[in-house]
Amino acid sequence: DAARPERGETSVVGLVVDELGNQLEGARVLSGPGQAFGEMPLDAEGLFFGSFLKRFEATTGQDGRFRLTGPKPGALRLSVRAQGFAPLDKANLPLPAESQHDLGNLQLEPGVILAGRVVDARGRPVAGARILRMQEQHSMAVFFARGRPSGVPVATSLEDGSLQIDQLGAGPYRLLTVSDDHPDGITSGATARPGERRSGLIIALEEGAEIQGLVVGAPADLAGRMVVQAW
Repeated sequence: DAARPERGETSVVGLVVDELGNQLEGARVLSGPGQAFGEMPLDAEGLFFGSFLKRFEATTGQDGRFRLTGPKPGALRLSVRAQGFAPLDKANLPLPAESQHDLGNLQLEPGVILAGRVVDARGRPVAGARILRMQEQHSMAVFFARGRPSGVPVATSLEDGSLQIDQLGAGPYRLLTVSDDHPDGITSGATARPGERRSGLIIALEEGAEIQGLVVGAPADLAGRMVVQAW
């Protein structure tokens, strides 16, 4: 639990529980402006958080409680993440102009667990591939700068290509897999019920092309510090 806010600051407190009312320790809680970027999750990769869209973050203690210090009164967006539970995202929560506002209980539903491997076109393991949960229902949440697909990070493949995703809700899903050595891949599927465990997921990535070239005309002091990106 964070320290008490300074005079004049607004703090938001609450309690994260499971479907039985048990307090959840170690849950990650994020907040941001309520009307910015629609209902895009606050932990979606590629968002710009700075003076324009400032994000606050806290972790629940042993008693399941959290405190976020600094959000401005108005509309609040909230995202809660915990291993083994479906993601919780709320938009346009009213935040009154008072020193402390209690959101009460935030209940997380049981998630589903997907286990499997990331492989290349020859079936060899792909290590370090990052898996992101895509927001199919909100088109603004699917793309960020330069039009590349984005999403919420949920897993990274190990040396043997194995992975486990444990922060996914029941129902249809779309996963974006990003690897430095392969083109991005999108995997779709569906689970039937909360708490379901499913193994055998195989994410097969295509072989990537190698592009070589020469950058000319750049100032000498930029040598070795330039980055070339392609989509």
